[in-house]
Amino acid sequence: MIIETIILCSLLYAGEKAYKKTKKKTDKIIAADNKKVRKDQPAEIFSDTDNQEFREADRKLNRSLTISSGLAVMNISGYMLSAPVLNVLSIPGLLWLLFPSFKNAYKELAEKRKVGLGVLDAVISAALLLMRYFLLLSFFSAMMCVIRKLLLRIQDTHRNDLINIFREIPENVWVDKNGIEVSVPFEQLKEGDIFIVSAGEVVPADGTVISGTGTIDQHILTGESRPAEKYAGEQVFASTMQISGRLFVKVEKAGNQTVAARIGKILSNTADYKTSLQTKGEMIAEKGALPLLGLGALTLPFMGPASATAVLLSPFCYNMRIISPISILNFLQITSREGILVKDGRALESLKDIDTVIFDKTGTLTEEQPRVSMIHPCNSYTQDEILIWAAAAECKQTHPVARAVRHEAELRRIEVTAPPDNTTFKSGYGLEVLINGRRILLGSERFIKEEGIAVPPEIEDLQTYCSAYAYLLIYVAVDGDLGGVIELHADIRPDAADVIADLRQLGLNVYIVSGDKETVTQVTARETGVENFFAEVLPEDKAKIVKNLQQSGKKVCFVGDGINDAVALKQSDVSVSLRGAATVATDTAQIILMDQSLRRIPQLFELARKLDCNMKNNLLASVIPGIICISGVYILHIGVVAGEILFYMGLGGGIANAMRPLIEYQQKNS
Repeated sequence: MIIETIILCSLLYAGEKAYKKTKKKTDKIIAADNKKVRKDQPAEIFSDTDNQEFREADRKLNRSLTISSGLAVMNISGYMLSAPVLNVLSIPGLLWLLFPSFKNAYKELAEKRKVGLGVLDAVISAALLLMRYFLLLSFFSAMMCVIRKLLLRIQDTHRNDLINIFREIPENVWVDKNGIEVSVPFEQLKEGDIFIVSAGEVVPADGTVISGTGTIDQHILTGESRPAEKYAGEQVFASTMQISGRLFVKVEKAGNQTVAARIGKILSNTADYKTSLQTKGEMIAEKGALPLLGLGALTLPFMGPASATAVLLSPFCYNMRIISPISILNFLQITSREGILVKDGRALESLKDIDTVIFDKTGTLTEEQPRVSMIHPCNSYTQDEILIWAAAAECKQTHPVARAVRHEAELRRIEVTAPPDNTTFKSGYGLEVLINGRRILLGSERFIKEEGIAVPPEIEDLQTYCSAYAYLLIYVAVDGDLGGVIELHADIRPDAADVIADLRQLGLNVYIVSGDKETVTQVTARETGVENFFAEVLPEDKAKIVKNLQQSGKKVCFVGDGINDAVALKQSDVSVSLRGAATVATDTAQIILMDQSLRRIPQLFELARKLDCNMKNNLLASVIPGIICISGVYILHIGVVAGEILFYMGLGGGIANAMRPLIEYQQKNS
């Protein structure tokens, strides 16, 4: 018994040491993610309910771990000092620890009317208690606490990873109090207050600018690739970063009402730890409970209670219940650190079965912001003159075309110093501005012709050519004459061709779906290496294409970013969108690429396949020790202690396998 006790003490010590080591590593991962100086989120930003639940669960586990460890020491002392009274005195504590097991067994039998893991737990606990295996019971409870703490830690780390995708807000805010700037704690900021935000500071709340000018990087919420200029009357959002200028903003929404806070709450809620993979592991465990109890009952009259209990301890059931959630959560952590937000854990399971990937063309395979390809001047004007007027006219506009024009002016080192004196929008086709006394018209061909401005034949020919290939022409007229046109192209994302090549190498069929003409879609397909495409597709028909492919036996992943992609995203087996896409698209999609890079998609498929392989290894880690244990009972007549050791060997191997991907990822990126 002394040898067995030493072995059990060693295992207990090793288990606690492994937990501390793993906890230390996860702490390092969190610290690495937060290496930029970050401050804690106030309770008003993200609901504290989840944190309270985590602290309460951790507190209960700490209490149970302390009691079970103390009982283990008491039982060891009783055996080593030959003082049975110490073992007897541990019984009340053991009963307190085992009470939840007996309660769960009662619920299973009385309420659910089934025999599952709750009943199996209770039978094993009662058998060990009746056979006076007090040390094994206390050790078993301690190890379960260590493992549950590990799982709880992984859950909390993953939830924090999702929430930390968004910037933290400051602890103190500068507020205008009757013309005096006062620093107040963030939690005191309320609707109607006027706060001041300067260059390099984070916007603390949603509001409307009442004075000042500034440039704000708000891609974290809107996905805009270029900073947005803010003037009086325009909105700003919490958690965005002011790059330049100084703004006085009236608070409209603060605390948990801001856009960033609502997004953070959604992220927290979508960190669903009860994924289908975890449920599948529990189902395997549940289905194995009744046969195992039956086998134990058959063993009891022939080989005695020790052998029957050893059969029940074979790790067929328990290990999958414990190891599966650890695996899935570790892979969710890896995806979040790679800029992939998996809102629905079932998507990871489904990805391994996907054989077809459909890309929406516009905005997904192409850049959101077009590029100025050529400037065609008329009537003796120069390219730079056309660009100066266009950039000046668009200086306060935030749409992609305006940003493209201003970007071209920056590339040519043209300084736009004359903002429009007066701007008038014309029925959606263009705008009219006065710049230094000159009347500038900027817009479509239809707009220019409706204003009575003549278009030369060579420009009309150019318009025909550009229309055939979905290129955009912006007409610029000066004082009643056409000054020239600006030709814009929608560039294909630089990583699109490589991503599609990687997907095809993985054995996946790739399609493009687009509302553009066939000639335009065909050019995109050729440049990206896609053989199959659907052109001139109406928004409502995208989902029909997905459904038809599914009915032909395909498993479809749809990648889109527009409002018109929402139905197709919903119809597909797995849906992927990009951060900054239309809200309805990101709400519908199961997976969001937070860095807006398509390069993450092949990586996502590889992670899904690694997860599937990891889960299969978990099953082996449960089955093989179980076979050895049951074989040992019937062939070698091993008892409870040997069965317990085999149980923990299988459990330890399974946990090591479940943790391996995250540890390898950490080492690779350290």
